[in-house]
Amino acid sequence: MNRGAGFRIIVILLVSAVLTALLFPTMVSAQDDKRNEFPWWDDAPLVPRHRSEADWLVDIGWNTAAEVFGPFITHEYEVGESEEFIPLSSFDNSTETFFLRYRSEHAYFWFERGIEVDDADIEATASFFEDHIWPLITAIYGSEWNPGIDGDSRLHVLSQAFIEVGVMGAFNPADQCPQFLCSDSNQREIIYIGLDAAPLDTEEYLTTLAHEYQHLIQHHVDGNEMRWLNEGLSQLAEHLNGFNPTYVGGDSVREFLRQPDHLLNGWTFDMFDLARYYGAGYLFTLYLYERFGLEFIQYMATSDQDGMAAIQQALTATGQDMNVDDVFADWILANYLDDPYVGSGDYYYQTLDLPTHIRPTTLDRNGRETAYTDHINQYGADYLSLSEPGTYEISFDGSDEVRVIDTLPRSKDWMWWSYNNSSGAA
Repeated sequence: MNRGAGFRIIVILLVSAVLTALLFPTMVSAQDDKRNEFPWWDDAPLVPRHRSEADWLVDIGWNTAAEVFGPFITHEYEVGESEEFIPLSSFDNSTETFFLRYRSEHAYFWFERGIEVDDADIEATASFFEDHIWPLITAIYGSEWNPGIDGDSRLHVLSQAFIEVGVMGAFNPADQCPQFLCSDSNQREIIYIGLDAAPLDTEEYLTTLAHEYQHLIQHHVDGNEMRWLNEGLSQLAEHLNGFNPTYVGGDSVREFLRQPDHLLNGWTFDMFDLARYYGAGYLFTLYLYERFGLEFIQYMATSDQDGMAAIQQALTATGQDMNVDDVFADWILANYLDDPYVGSGDYYYQTLDLPTHIRPTTLDRNGRETAYTDHINQYGADYLSLSEPGTYEISFDGSDEVRVIDTLPRSKDWMWWSYNNSSGAA
């Protein structure tokens, strides 16, 4: 929480209003009763989430997964049994032997051959999952596919020695797909954890378990959710389980606050810039939770809409007298101010101490006037500070329109889409 904003508060409020006008020409048009001329998040079409008729038959309950994709041979595993699984690090879909070391009410805990772990540590981990992670996450986000593709009501937690460098864990959507369609599928509801990065009986292991469990559920509830929001929901799941924010946000929040001109509702696979995307998604979903509560998060997480459209739908469903762009404008102020005593008290984080402060660009007066030119991302923010107190008149000139994509189709009619959603279940 930061209480040293001083006169800059007024400056940031003014500049943020100007930047919001740049980011959202529809908001400016709404003041002139012309918003209907522009598409809005309420108008976003629903993206179908079924790969085929088979998915649809299972989803509506007319057939079981075994009837459509199977039959699958499955049974209730006993502690001590072994099974062959395709580890997440496999490049040729070859299997490795895993041993079942613990079975709880809702999960199997498997360990790769050769891994030595203490029985007490396994039991403590399983107990935390059953007592904290499972009840909280299912109450907020819903349930995974159950009994699922394998006909077993328990999910499988596969602990392997190594996945990839720096990877603590993962959920693989291909496991929800039959092997005759997806050759790397284990045909089960699975969470993978890499013990080199997330050792058993550590906060890293438990946060990863909570994070990936949300992904597993979200894939069933809304399998084509936008990646940035899906990741934010998983980090919120960690936060709500009471884990140390250092393990939840890590350096990602710090990286985002250092460079807040960032496309919130997008994603990248550039490993050198990925942290900012995680940091922004975490802070935004946390702000939504603190501002509107768990009921709002439940609506948003289970909405048929995706991304910003899901947030707009949740705002409407919970009776909020504002739109998603209003919320975004308040959020970028909260990231700078983080102070409950400013304005209406909506510009701060109640359950998180920000690890660093946003450093605005200082505008020095050149005589009676000063000018500033810059490019800014949609759903990003620049923070500008006037170096001297006083009365100012601020004028603004920016683009009224922006391309949805950088590259136009050669035919001018259509092009392939790379599908920047959380998975290909569309």
